[in-house]
Amino acid sequence: MAADSRRFFSSNTCRDAEHYPDFSWSRVLSSLLGAVVLVIASLVLGRIEAVGGIAVLLLLVGVVWTGLSLRVLAIKLTTGKDRSAA
Repeated sequence: MAADSRRFFSSNTCRDAEHYPDFSWSRVLSSLLGAVVLVIASLVLGRIEAVGGIAVLLLLVGVVWTGLSLRVLAIKLTTGKDRSAA
């Protein structure tokens, strides 16, 4: 994968990038779980009239976090790398 990037990046940048560890499956899945819990909590809190504004903010953050987590999950599934650290 890094060999293909030589067209766009210098050899030093490619070498540095190869030394960064991949996210572990537990980290990716726990992040996704946290995002989904935040969305569910915002929907539950939205039923309470006093915290409606906070619920909207939590929903917005939860949806963005879920989207980013799903993107990382999709990348991890499609690249097929078994390196797990971080």
